[in-house]
Amino acid sequence: MRGLKSAEAGDVTQLRTARANRRCGRAVVSALYAGGVRDVFLSPGSRSTPLVLALAEREDMHTHVVVDERCAAFAALGAARHTDSPVALVCTSGSAAGNYLPGIMEAHASATPLIVITADRPPELHGVGASQTTNQHRLFANHTSHFTALPVPGSADDSAAGEEAGTLVLDAVSRACRTPRGPVQINAPFRKPLWMPEADEPPTSQVERAVPAALEHTPDALHDTAAAAERVSTPRLASSQRGLLFLGPLSLRNSADAAAAAHFADALGWPVLLSAAAGFPLDHPAVCTDFDLTLQSGEFPGALTPDTVVRVGMAPIHSGTHRAFSGLRAEPHIVVSAFVDAALEIPATHVLRGSTAEVLRRLTPPATSNADSTAATAFAERWARRSEQSAVLPASSSLWEGEVAQRLMETTGPDTVLVVANSMPIRDIGAFGGPTRSARRVHCARGLAGIDGTLSAAVGTACVGSRARVRVVVGDLAFRHDIGGLVQAVESGAALDIFVIDNGGGGIFGFLPIAANAAAFEPYFRTPQHTDVMRLAQSLVDDCAELSSLAALNRRLEQAHTGALRVTVIRVDASANVAAHMAAYSEAAALNARAFSRASEGGGAR
Repeated sequence: MRGLKSAEAGDVTQLRTARANRRCGRAVVSALYAGGVRDVFLSPGSRSTPLVLALAEREDMHTHVVVDERCAAFAALGAARHTDSPVALVCTSGSAAGNYLPGIMEAHASATPLIVITADRPPELHGVGASQTTNQHRLFANHTSHFTALPVPGSADDSAAGEEAGTLVLDAVSRACRTPRGPVQINAPFRKPLWMPEADEPPTSQVERAVPAALEHTPDALHDTAAAAERVSTPRLASSQRGLLFLGPLSLRNSADAAAAAHFADALGWPVLLSAAAGFPLDHPAVCTDFDLTLQSGEFPGALTPDTVVRVGMAPIHSGTHRAFSGLRAEPHIVVSAFVDAALEIPATHVLRGSTAEVLRRLTPPATSNADSTAATAFAERWARRSEQSAVLPASSSLWEGEVAQRLMETTGPDTVLVVANSMPIRDIGAFGGPTRSARRVHCARGLAGIDGTLSAAVGTACVGSRARVRVVVGDLAFRHDIGGLVQAVESGAALDIFVIDNGGGGIFGFLPIAANAAAFEPYFRTPQHTDVMRLAQSLVDDCAELSSLAALNRRLEQAHTGALRVTVIRVDASANVAAHMAAYSEAAALNARAFSRASEGGGAR
């Protein structure tokens, strides 16, 4: 009799635990929705069962299943970057969460809001050798801005525990969306049984209703931004004769940022240097796109030297442009930053923290306030004429990467998002992509400038919203590095149009001084690869092509992308590619010399 009662008590305890798990899972997911999360990237596992069940019954959220956690983190990163909204990640316990680290590091550096939910074993299973159990508290250390541990469901009153979990999750989402935005970790422990059929109550309990219907995020700009903006904007910006707006990597997150930048340029009459990795299109007559060629010497040519600079986002990508800004003595030189670390390796006189839209609106004076609008207009016109001159590519006997970048940009429609890998692809898009890219969305992981996760991020971009058309430009090493992303593209049906520039290894190192060290360069830097990229692609994708000439590239580009996954491998000779780049830089330098020689003689470039 005693044994029977004990068994019945055990059944009741198990049912109570399963129901508590169910309610807590629903409270967590309801809080995610209330905080603005609409997309969740889920990697399968047992311990996250209560969260998975809660997600499965939501028709107002999109759950994307990605088996590889490393790919899932980069896919979520791509989705959050494209939608400019918080995106959630959910995984099981143990080593699964560790695979999130590279994507979370990039999200932290690029101020991208990810809500990382790591399911966990309960406290009594820690430190006793239990399977799939490790210390997950603050697992990502300095790469998340906030950590919270949820209470174990069933440890206290079910209703109170569920309400507390919802409140903690909502707070975490809010923190992820504040300036500086970024990833947060929520550790969610669950006891077994994780689910029982009898635990499936309708989702109408007070616990699920306790979460607010909407979340008011903390304003993007920090409290001191308004006063600081007023101190520097009037009359110094308005009276500048040679003011320059630099929109660096990750400076334009959305249409509001782009509109504020356009209004700023209109009001002041300044030229706008738009980075290839700015993020959002800005099709405006003041925009200059291929300024990297003009500045590749590391200096501003005299007639193009600004006296006032507003620099938004991250530092310039191209080393010459970086040196040119570093050598300026502009007053003021204002940095507008929404990142944890502002781009202060380049000296600045003022740093304003907040979103691009918020700060530029505060910096913009009335449109009629420029004291010398004629001089400002002349300065902008000089930049526009110089940009037109530098857009001409030098002739080359073989296909090279600058030429590829130009053709890819010319044929990318305004309804297509371009996801570009780091290393040479994003630099070539910036230098040789031409004016057409100002009207295109271009995504690049510039937070830490790594080559990892490019294909996975493109999959995430393609999966959200209205399933955007996505073209990917990636080097052969970046392609190999994220082959799991290509697998995920196949599994998810993502209609990616992938162009792999294959120069036989680390081609970018051929531009560095180490290339002169013959003994070390080939095996340790260029690292020629023995895996055939084309055969690798063909093992997964039906529509593959390999080419090595401009004519063949043009024929491939003329073939309409029908909406299926396709891969184009472009073979480039690494040595000839370096030579062609050097010829382009020399021609740009010669154009500079001719243009500004005439300027010094009183010519048209004044």
